[in-house]
Amino acid sequence: MLAGSLLVALTATYGEYVTNGGLAIQLTVMAVTSILLVWAATPHHLRLAASGFIACASASAVAALGQAIGVVPEELFQLEGAEMHRPSGFHPEPDWLGLYCAAAIVLLFVYPFRNRVRVPLILLNVFGVAFASARAAILGLLVVLTLAALAWVGGNRGQKRSNLRLKLPVAALVASVTAFAFLQPVAMELLLERIGGAINPMERDHAVEVRFYQVDGLVAMGEDAPWYGFGLSSAGRVSGYGDIVYSGDVTGSTASNWLLGLWVDAQALAIPLILVLVYLSMLGRKEYGGRGLLALILVNSLFSNALFFPITWFAIALALTRVPRPSALSTRRKARPRPLLNEERRQMIRRQVEARQAAPQSSRTPAPQ
Repeated sequence: MLAGSLLVALTATYGEYVTNGGLAIQLTVMAVTSILLVWAATPHHLRLAASGFIACASASAVAALGQAIGVVPEELFQLEGAEMHRPSGFHPEPDWLGLYCAAAIVLLFVYPFRNRVRVPLILLNVFGVAFASARAAILGLLVVLTLAALAWVGGNRGQKRSNLRLKLPVAALVASVTAFAFLQPVAMELLLERIGGAINPMERDHAVEVRFYQVDGLVAMGEDAPWYGFGLSSAGRVSGYGDIVYSGDVTGSTASNWLLGLWVDAQALAIPLILVLVYLSMLGRKEYGGRGLLALILVNSLFSNALFFPITWFAIALALTRVPRPSALSTRRKARPRPLLNEERRQMIRRQVEARQAAPQSSRTPAPQ
């Protein structure tokens, strides 16, 4: 993973159309940080980090709820020009609120939190994803849930006892979606319209059309690139409408699609990194908890690229670290107090103890002269 990241980062040193050389430093630092987490951090440390992330995402979901009901002004956090009819929480764009809340949902299933903590946080973050109307995050969640269901069915085949620890959180997930549909029918209608616009070619909205334009531009630029690519951040020269700006300065440095962006930037040199990421997200060992989180982020990044975000490299570290088993404190039922013995039983035990204590003393008493 580190070697693949360094190969991609090196392309920024010679690329013809590089727009942001600092992106190579950012990629290298995050890759090294991910390796250090795997090497030095304990599972307890990673769980603390995951708990902090869940807390921040949940707080952002609370802010989004306030924005939805008009208590918190949306302009405080959103970027100028963002869609003001969609809450964004503490994030500059609604899509990032959806991704972070979806990531919190996945982490709540990965780590063995108590259900009295897990269930309300799942409800809260589901509302955050729904209020954001983040299609990419919802698609990523559906992919992760499908993979998790297949893995669960395959892993529990032939077993009589099911994993009771996950039944309540799954029920909470379904109940929260149902509750959102009844409590927020307008927001639910907007969400369904956005999902329909992404699926049905005849009902594509402007945002979906822009994504397709940029994909066409990335494909065209990738066809012109040499085998080593144009250099990291060159994909930023493709505008949102698919126009390729080969000359002059541009503000963009990444593409909305992480796969096509890496292909334009590094071509064949990006293949090792791509293969490692796909393996860790789809084929990695199931006891390594970051697999689902990384799959969510990679699917989301096909539409809203988060490859160069710290959460992606934290997910990589989790995908290389074994998740600790549920602690006895969180899963084991509290032992019932032993019933008190009646008075007769106590007296009998007391006599037996006194008899055992008296026997050695009599045996050690010296015989009379």
